[in-house]
Amino acid sequence: MIALQGAISALGFIITSAAKYDVDATSLLEEIQQLGLPKENSECISRQYIESKDSLRSKFVDNSLKLPSLKTIDWRLDSVLSASTPDEEQQTIIHLNLAIENQYSNEENIHFELSAVKLDVLIHELTNAEILLKSLS
Repeated sequence: MIALQGAISALGFIITSAAKYDVDATSLLEEIQQLGLPKENSECISRQYIESKDSLRSKFVDNSLKLPSLKTIDWRLDSVLSASTPDEEQQTIIHLNLAIENQYSNEENIHFELSAVKLDVLIHELTNAEILLKSLS
């Protein structure tokens, strides 16, 4: 009984790995035969693999890690005037509200405030990251 469970687990691993790495059916057939399965059994497994390969691959895509996507951005700009001395400059505060959708289709809202200087630094850093990512691809 334990040997049968091990054989089924190994066969499941072989088939899922073959689908994940887009192995063609003839290569899978040869590999299974090299492991010692009879030709008739290997051909039956190969036929089933051909029929279910696309659905397996789509299931892997659905279960793979996805980065959160940005749905909406809301912002508000506040100018704060200092009342302590007339010499002080006004301070600008940017309020951002990001609606992010993660891979489980849950929406999450992130609220934060930035000064104008910090916003400039954020934009600069994001621009540099975008340039770096484009150079890698």
